[in-house]
Amino acid sequence: SNASIHVMVNCMLAQSSNDWSLTIISDGFEARVEEILNRYGCDRIRYFSTEFPNNDHGHTPREIGLNASRGEWTVLSGIDNYYVPLFVETLKKAEKKDIGLMYWDFLLDMKGELEAGIEYDRALREYEQKTQKQFVLRPIIDGQVIEIAFDPKNENLRQRAALEVARLGLTKGGGCDDDLCIVNLLTNAMRQAAQTSSLLEIGGGRPRALPPYSGHIDANLQISGQIDIGAFAVRTDIAKRVGFRWRHHAADFNYLQACLLQLNYLTLHHHKISQTLYVHN
Repeated sequence: SNASIHVMVNCMLAQSSNDWSLTIISDGFEARVEEILNRYGCDRIRYFSTEFPNNDHGHTPREIGLNASRGEWTVLSGIDNYYVPLFVETLKKAEKKDIGLMYWDFLLDMKGELEAGIEYDRALREYEQKTQKQFVLRPIIDGQVIEIAFDPKNENLRQRAALEVARLGLTKGGGCDDDLCIVNLLTNAMRQAAQTSSLLEIGGGRPRALPPYSGHIDANLQISGQIDIGAFAVRTDIAKRVGFRWRHHAADFNYLQACLLQLNYLTLHHHKISQTLYVHN
């Protein structure tokens, strides 16, 4: 919809790095879309459309967008999806010459179905309580998303927090001005997370499960239900070599698998960024 266009455009304009371009493809020309995009007046945003609607779940626009991509990396995504402000900066820091694909964790929107989201969270927490000894905390501290997996029954949480602060060299963030304050902050957060079986917000961090979102998806390239077309970036030369030629319900996953085959052929690697950078709306 026209309203959803602002989600993608605004989140890209809010990026901490300006090293990006956004190409929007509509399935059939929409004058209203062109009008909205022209208001932004940003030369890094381009708009194209198909000659007529294909009604193939966005697969033809994906192909056109991929062919029009002009950056070093290409991400195919929906217009109503959201990327965190550090998204581009995080990818740039993670890229290496031997990496051809990067992917990241994401949140999955339940399309406003609050009751379904609550039920999913309840089942997820019940499962974790029965099978998972560790909890995972992902706060934003000193401008970076950190990840702490901990076992509250068998670990001294304060010692663990101190080790993480020392390992990462944290001296400020989350409302703190010294490392001792951060140690106390993380210790309390881990204790509360263990007690509630959910994650709390610390210094701008995001909770793991917050209805109507179904929660954090631990991205996995080999499981179609744990990856999304907007949750991975492919080096553009590789993506264009593969192309987006599929038109069935598994098209996005087939594209990903074809990209992985190309990586293997070129002896390149894929890399997971263990941060939640994306919300699938």
